[in-house]
Amino acid sequence: MKVLISDPITDSGLSVLKDANFNLVELPNSSNEEKIAGAAIDVFTSEPLDNGNPLLNASNILLTPHLGASTQEAKEGVSLAICQQVRDFLIDEKLTNAIN
Repeated sequence: MKVLISDPITDSGLSVLKDANFNLVELPNSSNEEKIAGAAIDVFTSEPLDNGNPLLNASNILLTPHLGASTQEAKEGVSLAICQQVRDFLIDEKLTNAIN
């Protein structure tokens, strides 16, 4: 899980936790009780989240699906890279990147 938590209690006003594990009950409760200012989460154990997941109704928690490679730009980039790799192999017998 990747979690960005803004903590109003610390002197700096911001704490960042990356690749952190969190308690599924404690994080929403802490946000709802304003013990933390908020959190942003983009990776979950299973997706989509169950309708009863307490994160869905928690205050100041931003949830996004882990879809970084699913944008139009990313798909176009992968398509172009594959075409270039096939071309390089057919013309120069040059192989690039990992091969399964």
